[in-house]
Amino acid sequence: MDASQISLTFTYSSNKAASYVVDLLIKPEGSTEYRKGTLDGNSSFEGKEGESEFTVSWDKEKDAIKADQWVDLRLTTTDKDGHTTSSDLNRLRFESRETIRNHFQDYLIYYGKWTDALIDQARQKYRLVILDTRSGISPKQIAKIRAGKDPRDASDDVLVLAYVSIGEDLRTARMSQDDMKKDARFVLDGSGPSTDPRAGSRSI
Repeated sequence: MDASQISLTFTYSSNKAASYVVDLLIKPEGSTEYRKGTLDGNSSFEGKEGESEFTVSWDKEKDAIKADQWVDLRLTTTDKDGHTTSSDLNRLRFESRETIRNHFQDYLIYYGKWTDALIDQARQKYRLVILDTRSGISPKQIAKIRAGKDPRDASDDVLVLAYVSIGEDLRTARMSQDDMKKDARFVLDGSGPSTDPRAGSRSI
């Protein structure tokens, strides 16, 4: 949350295709009224019948939002006929990474398959969830976890981290060294080095 540009992604549902203009209203901590926020780039979209996903870029630096300051956001969409809908996100706070890390007491590490029940448990009980995207979890399911107990209250949001390994190749799972020597994915044309240069290694 240290960046000056913040991407805001939301889903809009409609029973018809239409053009929309998006506006952002902000109410920083200590303010009693909303004021117009600064959106950079395109804020006009073509929506389809059903669900459409939009992303806008908010320049919080231009709006003088300080670190560790609460702010309420209100996104409004207006169609060509002037019909307006709005969605609120309250108590959003921009904290340093160090401050965020010091907040967590309850966390979950889970690399298995995700069910609706597990997603509800994760978003309601934990502030930090570490998962493996190779489990098949979808972006919408991750967004549901990140939204916490109340999607409209940013103060209970969950930090979601994805597991990444730089020392594990799952392609070799349950394969012996002899199997790997015969696998074209690893030996290729045989022109590469035959010895691992690291200390303690042996020729393959």
